[in-house]
Amino acid sequence: MFSTSHSSSDSSSCPLGLSMRWIIYEELVMTAMYVLAGFLSLGLLIYLIIALLKPEWF
Repeated sequence: MFSTSHSSSDSSSCPLGLSMRWIIYEELVMTAMYVLAGFLSLGLLIYLIIALLKPEWF
């Protein structure tokens, strides 16, 4: 996907002079945040469905 042959001083292909390593790091952080938000949303959905079907448990 990404070529590792670029040196850290070769920033002409990256926007605003960012290094390829920083861009990959940013993508990994955003992916981790999306996964975490997905699990949180799924847990909230399950909680709300159970609370709707069995309100006496709460």
